[in-house]
Amino acid sequence: MNYDVVLKEKPDTDGLEKAEIIVMLGLMSDFEQVVPVEYSNINGTSTAMGFFSVKAADKLDFRIADSEGSPFACFIGNILGDMNLESPTGEYEFEGLKIFMTR
Repeated sequence: MNYDVVLKEKPDTDGLEKAEIIVMLGLMSDFEQVVPVEYSNINGTSTAMGFFSVKAADKLDFRIADSEGSPFACFIGNILGDMNLESPTGEYEFEGLKIFMTR
């Protein structure tokens, strides 16, 4: 399946490895041009890092940054902060966007 947004949850002191980035881009519906993003866990010390396709970011008027308090950032932050909200498949949907987030 191809996703509009692909994220990986990691400790907030880690970054993404080259191999992880290659896999993540391979899961995207459109990876010719992407927007890097990072979202904070509202209750812990992890973050979700990854990529938005430019088309997906445009659909949300580029209001995707965690620092902007965007609805998308709140959606992801809530999932990161509450294991009960986590999907067993790692698949989510937000305003018609297909999202994949894994640990």
